[in-house]
Amino acid sequence: MRILTLHTYYQQPGGEDEVFMAEAALLQERGHEMIKITFHNSDLEILSRWRQAQVTLWNWRAYRHVREAIQTQQPQVLHVHNTFPLASPAMIHDAKAEGVPVVVSLHNPRLMCPSANFWHRGRLCTQCLGKFFAGPGTMQGCYRGSKFYTLGVAAVVSLHKCLGTWSRLVDKYIVFTKLYRDLFIQAGIPSSKIAIKPHFVADPKGLLLRRSPKEITRKSNEKYIIFVGRLDPEKDILT
Repeated sequence: MRILTLHTYYQQPGGEDEVFMAEAALLQERGHEMIKITFHNSDLEILSRWRQAQVTLWNWRAYRHVREAIQTQQPQVLHVHNTFPLASPAMIHDAKAEGVPVVVSLHNPRLMCPSANFWHRGRLCTQCLGKFFAGPGTMQGCYRGSKFYTLGVAAVVSLHKCLGTWSRLVDKYIVFTKLYRDLFIQAGIPSSKIAIKPHFVADPKGLLLRRSPKEITRKSNEKYIIFVGRLDPEKDILT
């Protein structure tokens, strides 16, 4: 299969970037043709605040770039990872205009929460869950501690709700846990459009294959916990 995969790198590298690269590598290893288009949010630094807000809502340059790639490469599916904020959801409209199915990986709950972590002032917060517009989060400046930036995040989600981007144009969503699946259903995404695909880590140099079942069983019975992730309170590492 010829897959056009799209991702916007964050200014600080994170888990979503790793998932994008790992999935693309695995699919290519399994014989699929991968066409990658990437953007980088460091490019936002040269833009004014108002220009940043505009491209977050709809980036015409990204729209034209992806539309041209679809027309020339003729992919069979578009797999979108992160569009926030530089690329914008405009390329989903690209794909549908060209008749290409769209799959979106929901790496975080930004469609439900401006801060994308259900965390505010040191505690769990779901005030914006299920709302058409994230008014509570905007008033509290949940994104980067700024009402202006939070308004931009809330506006892009609501705009694309109006345009039917999330409900009509995406053929399938990928989430990574049952909890997120249930939350996105609560937020209005049809359950039939959501698939669960857990994260994975490539086996380094076949180490697991060289170990006997007894060794693996013995190790798995030991009482320890491995945490891999950002050392932030919302990750629950204090627990």
